[in-house]
Amino acid sequence: MSTKEQPDSSDPWQDCLDHCAITDVGMRRANNQDNLRVVIAANEENWKSQGHLFIVADGMGAHAAGEKASEMAVRSVPHHYQKYIDKSPPESLKLAIHETNNEIHERGESNAEFHNMGTTICALTLLPQGALLGHVGDSRVYRFRADTIEQLTFDHSLVWEMKRHGKLKTPEDEEAIPKNVITRSLGPNAEVEVDLEGPFPIQIGDTFLLCSDGLSGQVSDLIIGATLSLLDPETAASFLRDLANLTGGPDNVTVIIAKVTGDQLTTNREDNGAFTVITETDNDTGSALFYALGGVLALAGGVLAMTLSSQLPGLITLGLGVLSGLTGFIRPMFSSNESVSQKIGGKPFGEGPYSRTNCKITSDVLNEIISLVKRVREAHDRSTEQFDWQHFDELCVAGAEYQQRGDFAAAFLQFAEAISFMMTQFRST
Repeated sequence: MSTKEQPDSSDPWQDCLDHCAITDVGMRRANNQDNLRVVIAANEENWKSQGHLFIVADGMGAHAAGEKASEMAVRSVPHHYQKYIDKSPPESLKLAIHETNNEIHERGESNAEFHNMGTTICALTLLPQGALLGHVGDSRVYRFRADTIEQLTFDHSLVWEMKRHGKLKTPEDEEAIPKNVITRSLGPNAEVEVDLEGPFPIQIGDTFLLCSDGLSGQVSDLIIGATLSLLDPETAASFLRDLANLTGGPDNVTVIIAKVTGDQLTTNREDNGAFTVITETDNDTGSALFYALGGVLALAGGVLAMTLSSQLPGLITLGLGVLSGLTGFIRPMFSSNESVSQKIGGKPFGEGPYSRTNCKITSDVLNEIISLVKRVREAHDRSTEQFDWQHFDELCVAGAEYQQRGDFAAAFLQFAEAISFMMTQFRST
C-alpha cells in the first residue's frame, strides 16, 4: 500500500517548485515504519526565514516502536525548527533534531514497549542561501543536476564508517559487511551527533531526492539519476517505488522529490551561504542604565547639598537623578523590543557531496532497465493471475525500436512505462 503526502501550504508555490512525496510498505513488511513530512513555506517571508522543509525518517524497533519513533521525528522536527525562528537556519535545524532525539529517547525509556526505539532522519531545507541538510542515519539526500546525481549525505552505517577509516580495501571486503547496520540514529541514546551539510547553491532544474534505504538499497544511483533526468517528480517517485518493489521490496520505501522550476528559489551571489541571525534588543538593559545613572546623580546631589554653601546645585543634581530613575521606570511602558539582524557566513558545513555518478542515458543504462523488464516477465511466468500483458508488450516493442535507432532516452521511457503499468496491476491483486 502506498500513500502520498499532501504538503502543508496555503500557497504551494507551484510556479517555482514541483514536488511529490510517496511512502510504501514494500513487498515483505507487515507495517510501514517509514514516515515523511513536507512543509512548504506559506509565503515569501516565511521562505526567506526558514525555507521549504522536507523530511524522511526510517524507524527501527520491534512491534510499533519504529513506526512511533519515525512519526515523532517528522512531527517534532518541524515544530522545533519553527520554534527557533530567531536563530539562523543551521542552528534551528540542529537544535530541532537534538530536541527530537531527547523526546524519542524519553519515550523509549518511559515505556517498555518502546524501549530502545529509534529512527533515521534526513531533513532538507531549501533557502535563499542554498540547500541545507540535517542528517542522522542512512536515509539519504541526493541532488540531480546536468546528467549527474550527487549524494549529499554521508551514510552513518558500518560499511561507510569502515570505508572512511580505510578498513575496506577491496569490493570483497565491502560485500562481507552487513549493509543494514547503522552507527547513528535518533532515540536509543540521550545524546546524538547531528551532521549538517551545505548550503549547496540552487539552480533552476536542480532536483532533490530524499529517500529511505528501502530505495537506495535496491536501486542504483545510476538508475535513480536517469529516472530523475527524464520523468517529472510524481511519475519518477512512483516509478522508483515500483523498481524497489520489483527488485524484491524487502523494506519500506519512501521517496520525496523536489524540482526547482523557477528562479524564485535559485541562490544568488549575495545570499550564497550567508545566514541572517535576528536578535532582539533588551529594553530591560536600557532601563537598568537609567536606574544606575539616577542612583549616581541622586547620591551626588545629596553630597553637594551637604558640602556646598548653596544647596541649589545639589538639589538640581538630585532632581536629575530622580528624573533619570523615573525614565527607567516608564520607558518599558512605551517601547518594544527592537530586532537587529546580522549576517553570518563562512565555510560550508560537512564535506559533501560524497559521491557523484554520471547518469546520462546510454546503452548500459538501458540494458539495466531491460534486465528489470525481464524480471516482470519472470513474475508473469510464475503467476496464476490474469493480467493485461498486451499493452506491456506493445510498450516493450516500442522501446526496442527506439533502442535500435539509438534513441536511448525514448527507449528508457517506454520500458519504464511498461514496468509501472504491470506493477500497478500487481498491486491491485
